[in-house]
Amino acid sequence: MQQLKIIQGRGWLDSEILRKIGFKVVEGGNIKGLFYMAANDRGDIFLIGANELEREWKKNQDVEYLNYDENVCIYYPLPKFFFLNKANMKLAERIEKGLLIAYEAGAVRALWDEYYGEAVNFADLNKRKIFRFDNPLIDLLDKGYERFVINPELL
Repeated sequence: MQQLKIIQGRGWLDSEILRKIGFKVVEGGNIKGLFYMAANDRGDIFLIGANELEREWKKNQDVEYLNYDENVCIYYPLPKFFFLNKANMKLAERIEKGLLIAYEAGAVRALWDEYYGEAVNFADLNKRKIFRFDNPLIDLLDKGYERFVINPELL
């Protein structure tokens, strides 16, 4: 699989991750151009998030020869973070405490389902073969974030 040439956006963090994993990456400058690159065999595949698939598929129907795969998924963790002034530890602690309370109460998952649920369901992740890779850019990160990750096989 790592012989595949993956299309990604110039400057996207995904490009760096995929290269470090061992993939060949070809970059393009704008999102519409990336879909044209995929449709015209400038690379083997163009990876986008499961939450983006339906929207981008509908938006790019004008790109001749464009199609999407329904059988596989490439996964690597790419957590999102809050950045604060390092002198503001009280705020950081309060945000963390609030997020943990919301997570334990199910509110975080409810918000995720509300904003991303339908879009991710379109991708039918539970019917795909999922190829999992580590993200070498977060090797030193505390693994505590992993409890917040939603398992795509269970969607």
